[in-house]
Amino acid sequence: MLALTRKTDYALVALAYLDKHFDATGKGAASAREIASEYALPLPLMRNVLKQLAQAGVVRSARGARGGYGLAIDPHCLTVMEIIDAIEGPFRFAPCVDGLPVVDQGCPIECICPIREPIRRLHSSLRCFFEQLTLADLLAGKTQTMLNPLAIANT
Repeated sequence: MLALTRKTDYALVALAYLDKHFDATGKGAASAREIASEYALPLPLMRNVLKQLAQAGVVRSARGARGGYGLAIDPHCLTVMEIIDAIEGPFRFAPCVDGLPVVDQGCPIECICPIREPIRRLHSSLRCFFEQLTLADLLAGKTQTMLNPLAIANT
């Protein structure tokens, strides 16, 4: 089953919280504890997720009594692909999608695989979809109006 990891799910939850509670001027901040408490999520994992988002420049962090996390990128400019890449690393639908040899990674049929090219097209379509979908779109429920990622997979 293709699914986002728990860390990516929590990153989206944290970003939605920050978007809802703070304006675009960057004023205000929320602690990892505040966000984790709001949704009954594990605090250590939320801290880790926010740290990764800060390292990627998606959120800003400040220490101190008035410290915490805030959005570093406007939600209309922040793509879901950037969020996934910040948490998961480079998105790869399958090991063979980037053209690098994967025989060492356990794919004995890479050279004769009948679905290698369709999988590459599907990967490209999914990546395109996630690159076009912004955090603002996702939070506004506009995913239905976005490009259907499977439509391109058959071209």
